[in-house]
Amino acid sequence: MTSWIFLEEMQRKFNDAFESQNPAMFDVVFDIDGKKLYADKLRLTLASTTFESMFSDRWGYKDDIIPIKNYKFDDFKGFLSFIYSAKCDLNDNNIMAILDMAAFYQIERLKELCEEYLSKIYEWAKYIAFKKQKESNNENFNMNDAIKTEIDAIKKIKSVKNRPSDNTESLVLYWSNINCKFPSSPSQYKQNDDVKDHLVVFSDGNIGVVRNPFGAYTLAEMTSEKYFEFTPNCKIEIE
Repeated sequence: MTSWIFLEEMQRKFNDAFESQNPAMFDVVFDIDGKKLYADKLRLTLASTTFESMFSDRWGYKDDIIPIKNYKFDDFKGFLSFIYSAKCDLNDNNIMAILDMAAFYQIERLKELCEEYLSKIYEWAKYIAFKKQKESNNENFNMNDAIKTEIDAIKKIKSVKNRPSDNTESLVLYWSNINCKFPSSPSQYKQNDDVKDHLVVFSDGNIGVVRNPFGAYTLAEMTSEKYFEFTPNCKIEIE
């Protein structure tokens, strides 16, 4: 007989223990920019052959505080949290660091989650790039560059999720300090009278929503069932 309820309870306790960061409960210490992070060798060793090697005599970290120099504290904690909870809060800011750690420490399941996250961004970027290529009359259309542009734009757009817009008037919406790469080639979107609003990137790298794109680069056409009114402190809801 197996008690799955007991296993689930113990899993929650392991995760709660890690979140508590009570030094008395652990036997390994990581140092990231002067901040300590505690864990236990048994769980890390079972999850990762890289950790197993680190805790052996070969790496010289058997009983020492282990310095982590290549990753931020929050990213490394998120990585370790996966080992304790099987959950990781992936986002556009930490995805590459988490993927790098998953590969280095050989946590295959986490690596798969990272690749799945990235594939969704890539597939959508590829879809938009193909759509633009189809609508374009440019024989020199560079698909790779177009996909890279869309990926960069997707990440930048997601970064303004639930962030109030910076415009003080109601003529245009814009979010500053985005640093989105402005494409060197013209946007392939054609003027469509049925489209009232456009999601654009300006030449200064900021993102906005305008009625007429003028010299801005159109990232996407926007439609709404009702009239969309521009206001200061407007927020974008992103799924």
